[in-house]
Amino acid sequence: AIKTAAEQMEIDVALARDAAVKTRLEKRVADWRAEVERYQSEPKGNSKGEGRKELMQRALAAEKERDVYTEKYHAFEIGSAAFQIAIVMASVYLLTHLSMLLWMAAGLCGLGVMFSIIGLVNPHVMSTLFGGH
Repeated sequence: AIKTAAEQMEIDVALARDAAVKTRLEKRVADWRAEVERYQSEPKGNSKGEGRKELMQRALAAEKERDVYTEKYHAFEIGSAAFQIAIVMASVYLLTHLSMLLWMAAGLCGLGVMFSIIGLVNPHVMSTLFGGH
């Protein structure tokens, strides 16, 4: 909007006949152009890089961090589900005394530990294993 207004004001500068008006309009156009440039890139000053370019770089870095934490979340979810099913199987073993259930519970518990460690150490393995991006 500021860029468009500056372009329109340049037309007004060209049509202005009074030198004082023309000078004021030229100053305003220059100020607006500087403001547009500041919106594009503002690496210095009191701000933390609030220009479009700097914000885009920060957003891309935040997206990468989000992706890592999402992969960790999925690994911990799978590990948690394995633990919960193992607890149920161990509980059923206590009622039925079928040793197969106890072995299956132990295996699921091992899977739960494995997925939790994967989520902690290298969550990118999850996307490789399950065809993520």
